[in-house]
Amino acid sequence: MPPAPTNTNKAPNMADDVPPNVGPTWLTYAELADRLGLATPAAAAARARRAKWPKRLRNYTGQAEVEVPADALPAPHRSQPAVLQMLVGRDA
Repeated sequence: MPPAPTNTNKAPNMADDVPPNVGPTWLTYAELADRLGLATPAAAAARARRAKWPKRLRNYTGQAEVEVPADALPAPHRSQPAVLQMLVGRDA
């Protein structure tokens, strides 16, 4: 029985198979406000409290962070120049 064929062209890269926003993300209130399009970090803190997301303090800065579920964050989008560069294959 012949051996099973193997792909020796490149090593498997598991990062290629993982879509963005798979698991929860730890964000400060300012980062959360930016990602959700909220006006202030206080608004982000209020949303985190209502959703009862876990909170922790960073050891090195003392800033509060919340664990935001992936489905609560909007999907990242590419900027228009990046998409044009990808399509055209050169600087747009």
